[in-house]
Amino acid sequence: PTLVGLLRQWLRSSIDEWPAAQPREQYYVVGTWTDLKPLAMAWDGAHFVHNLTIGKRGFECFQIMLGGDWERTLHPSVDGAGPQVPHALEGPDRKGFGKSWAV
Repeated sequence: PTLVGLLRQWLRSSIDEWPAAQPREQYYVVGTWTDLKPLAMAWDGAHFVHNLTIGKRGFECFQIMLGGDWERTLHPSVDGAGPQVPHALEGPDRKGFGKSWAV
């Protein structure tokens, strides 16, 4: 490999380690544990994150909102979506009523 080729390999392998710039838009989570009130998600330097405690029912349901706006929700294509339930990511739009992820 040439010096340029080695440099390209190094850049490709290390780019995932670079911190991502925080998006201008704030993301919110809204779910059964929030009483359907949007809560701002935290930025960890690479992703928006949110910690929760699963309640007595043994599961919680949620959607993601851009700017805390119900007109701009990120939601699954089916209700109760999760790793074992095939679904697609939809939105941001206002068509998420009755479509939530379950954890």
